[in-house]
Amino acid sequence: MVRIQYIGHPSKLYGKHLMKILANLKDFGVGRMFVRGIYANEEVPTFYIVKKVKPAMDPDLIWGDVHAQTYFRGVDKGVSVIKSHLPDFRLVHKEDEEKYFAAVIKDPVITILPREMECSPLLKMLIKRDAESRGETFDPNTKLPCSYPAQEMDGKRVAEPGEKPSFEFDKDSCPLEHEELRRGIKFDI
Repeated sequence: MVRIQYIGHPSKLYGKHLMKILANLKDFGVGRMFVRGIYANEEVPTFYIVKKVKPAMDPDLIWGDVHAQTYFRGVDKGVSVIKSHLPDFRLVHKEDEEKYFAAVIKDPVITILPREMECSPLLKMLIKRDAESRGETFDPNTKLPCSYPAQEMDGKRVAEPGEKPSFEFDKDSCPLEHEELRRGIKFDI
């Protein structure tokens, strides 16, 4: 394999351009398996199986849309479009494909995250004050809806209404548990 290194920038990529590999295969390699060099040192392999190829027919034969079945760390992520212009791909020999399929996780464990969480004492105090100023009644069992970033939802999902989550936030790590942080705050809820 050739390591492409740009002046002043050490490259993490090690391999060939995907379209250059697929152009030398029958039917653009549909059905063949390939891996990326950036995932080479992981315990559970990440690999792709080519489903459909649309070459851009550029002079360098680098660009194109490659639709591939993605297995990220042993979990099937469905068909996605792969960036073919990165020089980081390696074709897997047909004899070695069975080794990669043996590492596929059939039933991945999904963590169920809480849908809502209890308000902090300071926030309860502010909500109570705000409700009293508007002449409304205050519910002490008010809960906050949880919001999670999409990039951290891999292998996780939010609990349905009435469903018990398998993960709970650590209530002991609240910063208001420490006496010096509570100094001067009156909790009369």
